[in-house]
Amino acid sequence: MVNDDIASLSSERQGCAAWKTEREIMKWNAHCQEKEYQFLRAERADERLEAAAAHQRMQELKEKDIKIRELDLEALRLKIRLRELEVMKPNNETAKS
Repeated sequence: MVNDDIASLSSERQGCAAWKTEREIMKWNAHCQEKEYQFLRAERADERLEAAAAHQRMQELKEKDIKIRELDLEALRLKIRLRELEVMKPNNETAKS
């Protein structure tokens, strides 16, 4: 009977040690998963910032391109107007003579 009690206590200790080991493994796995989640979250945040910065640069380039095209168009309009005035000028001078 005493041997049975000792064996029972020994078995309970082994079971308790196995449970503690399993508990520690579960805690470690949860910790690893949390760290992985934090890493992925930070990585996504970096990707979003990079994408936002790239988008901002593209928008700025497009705005500058539009401004250049508008200035080119205005320059062309002025050249046309100048040419019209040059064409009209000799006609006006000959009409006065």
